[in-house]
Amino acid sequence: MSNKARRMLVLLLIILKEAGPTAACSSSCSSVCDCSNRGLTSVPQDLPTYISWLDLEGNAITDISQSDFSRYRSLKTLDLPSNQISIIQNKTFHYLTSLTLLYLENNHLTRLPADIFEGLGNLESLWLDNNNISTITADTFGNLLELQTLKLSGNNISTFPVEALSNLNTSVLSDLRLDSNKLETLTSMAYDILASISTVNISNNPWQCDCRMAPFKQRMNGSYPFEDQTRCAGPANLTGHLLRDVNPEDLICKETTPVSVYSTSSTKHMVDSTLTLSLSDSSSSPFHQSVMPTSKAPTLSPTLSNTPTADSNPGRSTGSNDSPFVTSKASTLEILASSPTPHTAHTTESNPGWSTVSTDSPFGFQSTLTEGNTGPADGGIVLSVPLIATLCDVLGLFIISIIAFVVWRMYRRMQGDSTSVQGFSNTNTDTSSVNDQIRLQAVTTNEEINT
Repeated sequence: MSNKARRMLVLLLIILKEAGPTAACSSSCSSVCDCSNRGLTSVPQDLPTYISWLDLEGNAITDISQSDFSRYRSLKTLDLPSNQISIIQNKTFHYLTSLTLLYLENNHLTRLPADIFEGLGNLESLWLDNNNISTITADTFGNLLELQTLKLSGNNISTFPVEALSNLNTSVLSDLRLDSNKLETLTSMAYDILASISTVNISNNPWQCDCRMAPFKQRMNGSYPFEDQTRCAGPANLTGHLLRDVNPEDLICKETTPVSVYSTSSTKHMVDSTLTLSLSDSSSSPFHQSVMPTSKAPTLSPTLSNTPTADSNPGRSTGSNDSPFVTSKASTLEILASSPTPHTAHTTESNPGWSTVSTDSPFGFQSTLTEGNTGPADGGIVLSVPLIATLCDVLGLFIISIIAFVVWRMYRRMQGDSTSVQGFSNTNTDTSSVNDQIRLQAVTTNEEINT
């Protein structure tokens, strides 16, 4: 064999190797084209344009776009399961107006944005099970008016897609699969949607049989098979029970608030001690305490706690004390100031880090130990601890001066009263002496006259 012939043979082998899977797929196509399990990373573009069925199952395709299928406008069935598809561009299927069956199960899809299925007005069956779908927008299925089967099993859907399913033609939709997801609750509107579909599977979801399921429970009448598919995964006392068998009075919601753990360990990082003076406005009496900062009438509000309560948010503590000044240990000293009213504490469940308490005195101090405290709320004034100590010393000296002044005034008043009494006594004594002298002189005069 000549060298030229050998070169031509090698070149032919290289061409066949490079185009092997696609060429083999193309050569076997008529109206049905089987390109499954060929290691393809993209949709082949050299297939007959008139094909009606394209099978691309078991390849390594990661994303698809409108240009991948614009050549194949006669497709009625498109198989894309068991690939690695994580991205479907908007309007990918825009030109596939004749498509009736679309299989996308066992891929890596995480969300279904709007317009993803635009152009599929004749689609009858859509399989999306065993992906990682967690988000379905309201307009995802809006144009699928002929859809009869929708499979969404084995995904990460945590909220029943009421809006997305409401846009489907439920008079045509006959098969809906939402089993093996992460659904926890169902609304009364969800009941109406499910009741309008002949075949429904919502089993194997972590249903939480609490107050959120009460409206759905009230609609149950034993007429639909899906009522036997809501088995409670929580709360603990109802685990394993069918929702239809649960007493409506047991569908309650317990408030669960995380409790902060307080520690005085020197090994922990503590936030610098600060004094937070907040301002608040109210229309009631002299010392009213509030945790909602406003812009008027600053007063020190009473707070006390060393330990968080079970019904409080992290960093918030409540308590009561009758003494005028109460201090608790912590690295952050917060004095909440507001307009007056004694014995009243307003708490706000959505503001972690606040501490409230009612006392019988107008002033109270409270310090809260919170690691990672972000500081005072908006509108607060931060004072350093040395400045606080100085202010306390000045206030103490002022109070002592007032007490000393009052005592001194009382002492002077007592001295004045004593002097007045003594002067009155001296006056009486002098008056008596004068009277005695007059009497003595009168007696002497009488004796002289008698003599």
